[in-house]
Amino acid sequence: MVTKIAKRLLLSYLIYCLVTGVLFFAFFKPVSTIDTRSDESLYPTSLQTHDERVVLIEDGTDALRIRLDLINSAQETLDITYYSMQGGDTVELFYASLIEAANRGVNVRFLIDGFFHHISRTDRHLLTSHPNISVAFYKPFNWRKPWTWHNRLHDKFMIADQQKALIGGRNIGDKYFGLPSGQKETSYDRDVLIINKEDNGGKNVIRQMSSYYNALWLHEFTNIQQPRRVSSRRDSKIKERYHQLLQTYQHYQSTEPELFEHEINWLERSHPVEQIYFVHNSIDRGYKQPYIWHELLTLANQANESLLIQSPYIIPSKPMRQTLSEVDFLTEDAFLLTNGLAASPNVMAHSGYRNHRQRLIDLPVHLYEYLGPDRSLHTKSMVIDQRISVIGSFNIDARSTYLNTESVVIIDSPELAEEIHDTVANRYLANSVKVDEVKSKTNETNVSFFKHLIVFVLRGVAKGIEFLI
Repeated sequence: MVTKIAKRLLLSYLIYCLVTGVLFFAFFKPVSTIDTRSDESLYPTSLQTHDERVVLIEDGTDALRIRLDLINSAQETLDITYYSMQGGDTVELFYASLIEAANRGVNVRFLIDGFFHHISRTDRHLLTSHPNISVAFYKPFNWRKPWTWHNRLHDKFMIADQQKALIGGRNIGDKYFGLPSGQKETSYDRDVLIINKEDNGGKNVIRQMSSYYNALWLHEFTNIQQPRRVSSRRDSKIKERYHQLLQTYQHYQSTEPELFEHEINWLERSHPVEQIYFVHNSIDRGYKQPYIWHELLTLANQANESLLIQSPYIIPSKPMRQTLSEVDFLTEDAFLLTNGLAASPNVMAHSGYRNHRQRLIDLPVHLYEYLGPDRSLHTKSMVIDQRISVIGSFNIDARSTYLNTESVVIIDSPELAEEIHDTVANRYLANSVKVDEVKSKTNETNVSFFKHLIVFVLRGVAKGIEFLI
């Protein structure tokens, strides 16, 4: 009798999750137009002239070095937000560096997604027990509200002392930085370091990023963790974990001291900026205002000479296709670059992409798939007329467009655009294949039958829920 009741309750709950967590998003469509923005300070509507300089961070080792450098050189504040901590020595170096900074008196705020953070309970207690470290989760799991499960925090940026900021597509994990810790999969990715040479009255782009960070941190959806009393057993685990982090930190200091160089002159590697601004999605529940998608389409519509778009997944849902159809591709030099089946680690996302591959081929663009197979592309960026670059966390799919918090910087810098263009041409396009109706399978000969079968099965599933992937 008890088992029968339990099964009925479970079935009722699953139906409840299906209706409120899936069908709700199927029946209620995203907005097709952009509402008037209520806070212009959080969302400037055009490129603005500032005195920043920018550094392209492409190499995995450099990406780790700049993160450690930002943390280790901070003097007053560190504001950090990431989607997830994906394991390996990189995570331990990151945590240990945060604790070292806090020990120096730096006020650290660490905001991370409430679902996919992968922060253990021990690490959470370790971080929050420090008086100078605050940890917050954006929309933690709530079993009573399945409609909140899809609005994830996907931003990935750091701000140090309001003077330097790093934004891009990397999470924290060895697969993004190439540390030799047994990771089978590695990902190419891209960040941009923004250096504020002068504090010009709060009008610079780092201040814009900081305003958005504060809005996220103070939002009702954010759960700021409070230090909690722990049992003696848990306390001993916390102390053991602290020593483990310290040992990893000291190991890398002795074996790879170049990761901790404090005198790295990033300014020497930087490019001047003509104009720059910061764009983010709204922080609504349910479907968000697609501010970033709107900006990308506007920029694409203005491209006269060339257009280059990189995204690990390209899954244009019906509302996205409707707005995409309004873009006039005026240039014949337009490229889309994404992962091929061999390279893609996300089989569900690739299945969604495959449902639209012929539609993308029919666009007046050159569609390329990265071959892999030992690496994948996690890069999210766009270059217009080899002058304007877009770098951030935004994937070309419905989740990034309408559901997640996302953020990008849009930079008018011919020098930066040229460096990105050369990197893409030499590193990525050279290891990719152009896809058309005849050659659509030329890059899949080294893919297992099992992976082909999974994609074949999942394509039907992905078609039904493409508004959620």
